[in-house]
Amino acid sequence: MNMKKLTINIRIILTLISFVILLEILDLQLIEYLIIKDNKLVVFMLETGFTIGAIVLIVWALYCGNRIINNAKEKEEQYRHLIDLVPEAIFVHRDGNILYANQASVSLIGATSLEELINRNWEDLIHFHSYNPEQLSIAYLKRNQLNVTNLPIIARRLDGQLIVLEITSIDIEFNGLPAREFIARDVTNRKKREQIVKQLAFQDELTELPNRRYFTGKLEQLLNVESPTSFAIFFMDLDGFKQVNDRHGHEAGDELLKNVSQRLMNSVRENDLVARLAGDEFTILLLEASDQDCIAVAERIIQTLNKPFRFLYDEVLVTPSIGIARFPQNGKDVLTLLNKADNAMYQVKEKGKNDYHFAE
Repeated sequence: MNMKKLTINIRIILTLISFVILLEILDLQLIEYLIIKDNKLVVFMLETGFTIGAIVLIVWALYCGNRIINNAKEKEEQYRHLIDLVPEAIFVHRDGNILYANQASVSLIGATSLEELINRNWEDLIHFHSYNPEQLSIAYLKRNQLNVTNLPIIARRLDGQLIVLEITSIDIEFNGLPAREFIARDVTNRKKREQIVKQLAFQDELTELPNRRYFTGKLEQLLNVESPTSFAIFFMDLDGFKQVNDRHGHEAGDELLKNVSQRLMNSVRENDLVARLAGDEFTILLLEASDQDCIAVAERIIQTLNKPFRFLYDEVLVTPSIGIARFPQNGKDVLTLLNKADNAMYQVKEKGKNDYHFAE
């Protein structure tokens, strides 16, 4: 090997050593970027010689490094700007201490500024009250041991207002260290709407009592257990209701049904369930009721409904006919029990109305 080639090779080696040292000094992102450019840079050095190649390499490296740093800052600013536009509350915490939060977090928690949040423990700012099934999940959530998606919880804001949230919690890296990100969505209004829809599905619109669907569903629940408890059901029809409708109109009939519903509620025991099936038909569920309990409730109903109902300047009278079926004596399924109670009610009507009768 002649001296000229040896000199060139030494220069190339020194240049490569300088390149490696430079890469060690620069950020990892720069290394990735420069490695992509590596082949072109080495070729450029071999063609132009050590002095120009080294200068170009260093200038190019510094330019790329500065560009990457600037791009990183721009991307961080863009990220923060975008996060502030997100309607969900997003905050990052480590061991409970909030490191970063967006503007939506301020509104959600009921704070006045971001300064109230940063470096504060999130449990001091918002207090979680579990929906019962998720109690265990919240315990893990507080200990930073659980990633969750759309976990529904009740939370109390700084102003004391209770809201319903859906929480998503994930592990992230923040400033090079492990952290956790909470994404909280306020679903209070949605939950209210869902509750209204659910309520309408199981509630009689006129009387606001449970409807047939709710009543039969409750019976199914009672029967679909390993050891069902005993219960009784009343099937009640109003005597004379049609005459009230014919004489005073449907508005008066509707008002009468509302008043009857209220009197029924005042006549039963605390844990009994009163429902309106349809028209002037009502059902009552009595849990763990003896025959004497059934008789006592039936007699109270008859007594209270025998009192006149006043509409404007007129009084109307209606009376109840009540059929009573008992589980398990009279049946072991919903349809059989309702039919037995219905048949017992018609026996009362045939015998003169305004009375009760036990199914046989």
